[in-house]
Amino acid sequence: AVILATPAPITASVVTSGFSETVMASLGSIQYAPYVTLNLFLSERVWRDAWSLASLDDSFVTIYDAIRTQVSEDYDEKGILGVYIPGRSARDLSILDQSDDVLVEQTLKDLENYVSGIRKKIVGQDVHRMRYAFPIFRPGYLNVLRKLEEDDSTSGPLFLAGDYMVYPILDGAIESGLRAAEKVEEFL
Repeated sequence: AVILATPAPITASVVTSGFSETVMASLGSIQYAPYVTLNLFLSERVWRDAWSLASLDDSFVTIYDAIRTQVSEDYDEKGILGVYIPGRSARDLSILDQSDDVLVEQTLKDLENYVSGIRKKIVGQDVHRMRYAFPIFRPGYLNVLRKLEEDDSTSGPLFLAGDYMVYPILDGAIESGLRAAEKVEEFL
């Protein structure tokens, strides 16, 4: 038995047999939004009043203190500021092609509104681009889920898991993995 815990388009490109045409078409119909994560390594901790901040009018949607759970509240040494950057729309893939320098510069321009002098505190950066970050749930998606769940070809030996199977968040991915493991146990 195999649990396929990859984004739906990756699963559809890897599996050459074992699923019905209906399942393969359903996997191929699932659209994903891209995302970029940027971690800024800082000479000192700059964010301690909150875990994260959501933003509606900047190039990023969230900034967060990436070390908050590992340090005491009064910690003032090196820090990491995490930044989540979406495309302009779910179909906008242009952020995947932007250079690290362009992404960092736009982010820093916007971050100056929240952390004055942020540029002077940066000692490093780490940028990751994710083509298949979040599945797009749209009207009619329940029919896709039903086809993926109820089709006999998804009852073994191949099983599907991922946030596209439950809800597009980490908890959804975990839940779908648990469901897939239960199905494998039943299958075996």
